[in-house]
Amino acid sequence: MPDWWEGFKVGQLVEDDPPPGTSVVPSRALVIRLCPENENPYPVPRPVIEIQWIATGATSLMFTTDMRRVEQ
Repeated sequence: MPDWWEGFKVGQLVEDDPPPGTSVVPSRALVIRLCPENENPYPVPRPVIEIQWIATGATSLMFTTDMRRVEQ
């Protein structure tokens, strides 16, 4: 399994990365799991992390390229 999570760690605070030029406010979440390559449900093999959104408590699988780490 490659180390493809680009520095993401379980328990880390992250936020989604909206497209430049939009007025969307980023939503924050906690990384709860780093998904192994064989668990990636998407047809394109890209790094995936499971997160829990702080505002709603819902969990999601997200590409690491769609998330950014929050500096604390």
